[in-house]
Amino acid sequence: MSSQDEPTSSALLRKEWLRREKAALKPLGFKHARRDLYEIRLGEDWVGRVGMHKRAAPAGALTVFTDSVSVVLNHLPTQRLARELFGYGPKDPDIVVLGGGLHGIPSDETNRVLRSMRPSNLREVDEAVAAFVRMVEEEGLPWMRSQANMDALAATLRIPCASAGQESGRLEKLAMVSYLRGEKEEARAALNVLREEHMPSGVQIIDERQQRFYRELCKRLDEM
Repeated sequence: MSSQDEPTSSALLRKEWLRREKAALKPLGFKHARRDLYEIRLGEDWVGRVGMHKRAAPAGALTVFTDSVSVVLNHLPTQRLARELFGYGPKDPDIVVLGGGLHGIPSDETNRVLRSMRPSNLREVDEAVAAFVRMVEEEGLPWMRSQANMDALAATLRIPCASAGQESGRLEKLAMVSYLRGEKEEARAALNVLREEHMPSGVQIIDERQQRFYRELCKRLDEM
């Protein structure tokens, strides 16, 4: 599609938005992962992920909506350990190690701008792509790089979360990262708070996996 050929449906406009987004993120080192998600390797054990999730308007309306914006940093050894400890199967998704949204990435102002994007032509698509790429360059990548080491990751995971669900996940990840760092006492302390304040949750499938996680990690700590 040339720059002069305006799409005739919201589905085609969304497809062109995705094509231009891929091209704009490639020079930054991002590869298209799936749907609206892109990934970048930040060393052997670290993968950054960004996404501007889009939804085409129903037939008859030439508009594409921005549903959400995400910035994520994943530590691959922590993800692998979580799969083992929780007993995840092949269809279970990996945990998110650090979600930027919990740490002000993107900023509230940037997020409002990106969420307000409602392209209805190629010029507006280009504006949306440019705004997303600016966020990635100015906020997303600097944050990912600053967090992509074990000391920084542990320091971030020591900061309590507001909600009980997020706090439970934080303690699980802090326990795993502390174990991987050889910090046995910190791992046990996180597990103790998890057991005393967040177990059981009252949801059977969560409780079964959390109990397995607690039991299996305690066993590994005993063997250290």
